[in-house]
Amino acid sequence: MTETKRESVTITGSGKIGGGVYDVIKVMGSARVSGDVEANTIRTAGSASFSGSVDALHIHNAGSLRIAEDVSTGSFKSAGSSTVDGDLRATHFSCSGSQRVGNDLIAGSVRLSGSCNVSNDVEADEFVSKGRFRIGGLLSADDIRIQLGHGRGGHCVVSEIGGERIEVRSKGPFWDYDQEKLERKLGKVGHKLEKGLTKMRGKFGIEIDLGDIDKMVDDLVKVGEKIKVNIESNFDDDYLAMLQVETIEGDDIYLEYTKASMVRGKKITIGPGCEIEHVEYSDSLEIDEEAHVVKQDKF
Repeated sequence: MTETKRESVTITGSGKIGGGVYDVIKVMGSARVSGDVEANTIRTAGSASFSGSVDALHIHNAGSLRIAEDVSTGSFKSAGSSTVDGDLRATHFSCSGSQRVGNDLIAGSVRLSGSCNVSNDVEADEFVSKGRFRIGGLLSADDIRIQLGHGRGGHCVVSEIGGERIEVRSKGPFWDYDQEKLERKLGKVGHKLEKGLTKMRGKFGIEIDLGDIDKMVDDLVKVGEKIKVNIESNFDDDYLAMLQVETIEGDDIYLEYTKASMVRGKKITIGPGCEIEHVEYSDSLEIDEEAHVVKQDKF
């Protein structure tokens, strides 16, 4: 029995298509899709609205995407603005733009570097966030790594967190500045530039003198350090983002800048900036001098 050939459709202006089975749906303009859709690939760089459910191997959004019902996909990547009103199920989910899920987000791996709002639960094998999120229910994953951003707009909020390994770290004031790393990179650029100019002198007889490359690198590093100091002087700890959560439960837990009612686990480290009402641990507990824990019990 021969499988029916799937058609592809591309919308570059404004158009409408009906539900059905497709190979590729590509939207470069504005599109409305009525009914349920099954496709190999959906790519949107414009504005796309699906009135039914979507089942696709790959969904890549770089524009504005809205899906009114459930989504099932192998890979969901969004660098634009996307909304799924129902459940979103994916093998790999990544968001570097703005994402809203009206029900549950269930995925093998979740990677966030933008903004994500999930009304109910998030369930994954691996959850990695370098952006901000708001989760109305439980965040559950084997491996949870959260890097908080900067400023009150970077706050992350979730009702409960459960996992084997849970790590929450603050990015610190504005950016991570590594003087040695910057110096190495500038040094490489400077010496490549000097090497290129030497070749030009030899081949074309062009005399271009940028002066002492090493001194230029040193001066640029000093400028970077001054910028860092000036920025940090305008931001105090009140502007560092926080994770707000009712309950955290796991085996190995490390927390920074976290506000929680209960933290329960085997090996627990409460780092700087934390405000914890109650900690219960079975193996070990370390509390930073810049953290505040009201009550602690070993079980």
